[in-house]
Amino acid sequence: MKRKTVCIICKKEKKGTKVSDDRVVSSIRKVKQKLGIAQNNILVVCKEDMPIYRQKRASFEKYFLIWGGLALLLFLFHLVLSPTLTGIAFSLIIIILLISFSLIRYFPKVEEHG
Repeated sequence: MKRKTVCIICKKEKKGTKVSDDRVVSSIRKVKQKLGIAQNNILVVCKEDMPIYRQKRASFEKYFLIWGGLALLLFLFHLVLSPTLTGIAFSLIIIILLISFSLIRYFPKVEEHG
């Protein structure tokens, strides 16, 4: 069976720049396969939708930096106030939670050519 190439923006079967198969995309594929709903398409961004893609990817990267910076500041603040092992463990849990908020706007990277 031939796999279709589907644009992640317009959801149409088109040719385009391939989306990187990173950890998030791989995890979503595994979950869908276990649920029996995987379509096993090759994900791309078509040429027409590339400006929309760039805007969405930039928004995710900005969001990730904001949440990551906030997590780092809270970690350092908490480390100064409570430099115990329990305090550090609690801070690490908060960091993971805050950084996971950035995944709300997750948008995968496309493979660069050249």
